[in-house]
Amino acid sequence: LIGLMELLAQTKQTAEFSANLFEAFTLATLIYFTLNMSLMLIMRLVERKVAVPGLISVGGK
Repeated sequence: LIGLMELLAQTKQTAEFSANLFEAFTLATLIYFTLNMSLMLIMRLVERKVAVPGLISVGGK
């Protein structure tokens, strides 16, 4: 997985090389947001699939 520190280090290096700071960090933000949201949705599906009935309440359902 891509960690935040690695993503920001690569973004900083790219931004310094290309002199496009705003575009580079905007793209890094979008990449990080997309990865996190995707992983969050996948883990939500996994948690529902492997949940033990009666042990953990899932969001009041």
